[in-house]
Amino acid sequence: MVSSYPQSNLIASQYQQQLLANQRRIASLAYQNAQQQRLAAMQGEADVQAYRLARAEAKRAARAERIAARLREQGRSEDAYTLASVNVDNAMPRR
Repeated sequence: MVSSYPQSNLIASQYQQQLLANQRRIASLAYQNAQQQRLAAMQGEADVQAYRLARAEAKRAARAERIAARLREQGRSEDAYTLASVNVDNAMPRR
């Protein structure tokens, strides 16, 4: 009687190798997908930050114009006042 055990062992080994290769492919695709999602999130945050900064600057300019108009209505000399804008560096510690 001829045993089929070595043949079964070979098939099991091939199956295990194929299974490991598939698991590696899946892990690689999952990593690539996560990396793409991280990059997309970072780009989205950069876009939102640019929008927020532009909006804040527009609000600041509008407020400065309202103050200047109020000073003109009151007859005060604009030369006596200086409207300033302060740019706060993100690297500076907040208190």
